[in-house]
Amino acid sequence: MTATALDLAHAYATGNTCPIKVLDTLYEHIDDAPNAFISLTKELAYAQAQSAKIRWQRGNPLSIFDGIPIAYKDLFDIKHTITTAGAKLRMHAPPATQDAQVVSTLHHMGLTCVGKTNLSEFAYSGLGLNPHFGTPTNVTNPDHVAGGSSSGSATVVGHGIVPLAMGTDTAGSIRIPASFNGLVGFRASRQRYDKQGVFPLADSLDTLGPIAHDVIDCLLIDELLHHQPCLDWLNDNHPTRLAQSHALPTLVFDPAIVALADDDVQACFHEWVQTLTKAGFYIRAETITALHDTLACINEQWLGSAEAYTLHEELLHSPQADELDRRVRTRLMLAKDIKASTQIRLYARRTVYQQALMHKLGNRLLIMPTVRHTAPSLAKLEADDDYFAHINAQTLNFTMIGSFLDMPTLSLPIGTDAQGLPIGASVAGVTGSDRQVLMSGQVIQMYLS
Repeated sequence: MTATALDLAHAYATGNTCPIKVLDTLYEHIDDAPNAFISLTKELAYAQAQSAKIRWQRGNPLSIFDGIPIAYKDLFDIKHTITTAGAKLRMHAPPATQDAQVVSTLHHMGLTCVGKTNLSEFAYSGLGLNPHFGTPTNVTNPDHVAGGSSSGSATVVGHGIVPLAMGTDTAGSIRIPASFNGLVGFRASRQRYDKQGVFPLADSLDTLGPIAHDVIDCLLIDELLHHQPCLDWLNDNHPTRLAQSHALPTLVFDPAIVALADDDVQACFHEWVQTLTKAGFYIRAETITALHDTLACINEQWLGSAEAYTLHEELLHSPQADELDRRVRTRLMLAKDIKASTQIRLYARRTVYQQALMHKLGNRLLIMPTVRHTAPSLAKLEADDDYFAHINAQTLNFTMIGSFLDMPTLSLPIGTDAQGLPIGASVAGVTGSDRQVLMSGQVIQMYLS
C-alpha cells in the first residue's frame, strides 16, 4: 500500500476498494517492515473495517477516514492490549482497561486499529534500537537505523503497511524517524492533543502527533482529533483550493544554526530554500537569539532527563533494572544527581526563551534541518555504546530546540545525501500555532510537488 489516507478515502467513496480488502492486503505484507510491530489487533481491526465497509456502502461514513488503517506506538493504551512501552519487563503488565483518549477519538471517527508499533525502550532514544523486540530498520537502507523513538511507527508507514501511524515526541521522537525515512511527521504543541492513556516520559515535554506520507493526512488527523468529520475534503479539488487560498508564509532561518549540520544536510537545505524562493516564498536569514540560548541550555542540561529519571527512579534502583536496555539504563542514571534547583531554573529559562521567540518570530515560521545528519549505521551503534551515546546526542540536538520551546513542527522530506539516505527540513511556529504550521506545510508541499 503506497496510497495516502486521503487517496484511500477517495477509493472507498467511489467503491474502487473497501476497508476489508485493504486490511487483507495490509496483513499479507506485514513482514515487509521487520520488527515494526510489537502486537497486532487483527480481530479488532476486522470488526472495525467491516462496520466501516457497510457505512461507506450506505453513504454515511463516520468521517473522511472511516475504515482507514492506522497503527499506534506502543505507548498508547488500547483496550484489552498490554502497553509495553518497548520494555521487556512490561510484557506481563495488565492489559489496558480503556483506550487512550486519542485512540478513542479516532476510533469514533472510524479509523481501523492495525496494531501497536515498536519503539526505543520507554521512548528514551533518538535512534530507535530495541534489544527486546528487535530493531526496525531504515526503509531506504536496512543497514541504517530508522530513528526513534517512534521507529516502528515510521517504518510501517514508510513500507506502505499503513498510511498513518501515531507517535509521541518528547525530544524529537516523531520528527527524527520521519526525517530519516523520507516521511512527513508532525509534532503538535503540548496542549494540542489529549495525552490521557499515553505512557509518559517527561510530562512537561511530551506531546503526540502523526507520521504520514503527506501533509494533508497530518492536517486531517488534526481536524479529526478536534471532532471534525472533514467529509468536504472528498471533493477532488478541495485540498488544492484550500492551499491556494492560504497566503504564502514568511519563512526565516538562522544561518549559524544551519551551519552546525553535516555538509550534505546543509547543501540539501540551502537548495530547498532556493527552490522555495524561486517559487515565490519570502525567506529571511536572521540571527535568532532564543535558538542559540536554547541550544546552549540543552547542551548544558536536558530538562527531560530530570523528569525521566524521576518517573523511573524506583525501577532504576530495583533488581528489575537489570532487564532494561543497558543504553537506556545508563542514560537514565546520568540524571540521578540533577539538583531540584537546576530543574527549576530550566523551567524558568524555558519561559523566558519562549517569550523571546514569540517576540522575534511573530507570525513567521522557522525553517531548519530536522536532524544534523542522516541515518547512522545500525551495526556501528550496536557495537559501541560510547559511539551510540555520542550519535544519540547529535541526533537529538536540533529537535530538542523545538521541544524545549514547545514549537509545533512539521518535518518534510527535502532530498537525500550522497548515500541516498533521506534528509528532512522542519517548518515550525511558536507554541499554539499548530493550524498555521499544518496549512503552511501543505502550501509548501503543493508548490514543490
